[in-house]
Amino acid sequence: MSSLFSHEDRNEDDTLSHIEGQTLEEHLHRLQCIRDELLFHFRSMDIEDWRTSRSLPHYDVTPEWVIYHILEHESHHRGQIFQMLAILKRQS
Repeated sequence: MSSLFSHEDRNEDDTLSHIEGQTLEEHLHRLQCIRDELLFHFRSMDIEDWRTSRSLPHYDVTPEWVIYHILEHESHHRGQIFQMLAILKRQS
């Protein structure tokens, strides 16, 4: 999986890294690979494992919370996309 991420996720000033020079297809391929990996692991979990906390360097999380958090992010970004499309539509 690390081959899909040639950049650190954050810059030295703690802002998100911006990746340039890749096509939309390359970005979509990376997303699909990550989703496939996530599904591979999560499909084998029972409810107890799903709700068992894992310790990360800065906090503890459950797989259940991870999925909730991803859904929350994706819905937020979807709203941003639709907002941008509405602005572009009004400008044309």
